[in-house]
Amino acid sequence: MNSSCASEIKKLRSKAGVIFGLPEQYFTDTMYNRASVPEIQKLLGISVLQRTPKPFPPILFPNLVEDASLKMIFGNWEVFRKVHQV
Repeated sequence: MNSSCASEIKKLRSKAGVIFGLPEQYFTDTMYNRASVPEIQKLLGISVLQRTPKPFPPILFPNLVEDASLKMIFGNWEVFRKVHQV
């Protein structure tokens, strides 16, 4: 079971750049400082002042716009479609 999970994680890591529309290097290089990448910070809803990720990051919402009522959570179907295609 562990080897199959590791295999899937490795596969997702290799395709994360395509999924999120970012350079592949951000995800394939395990030593890369992803915390300093503004595009990744935006997806996670992290600002310069607030470094802790939100429980429901903007990437889960359509157009990266958070919905306080959480009615649109997991509404970013484009990301989920790309993940499914991997």
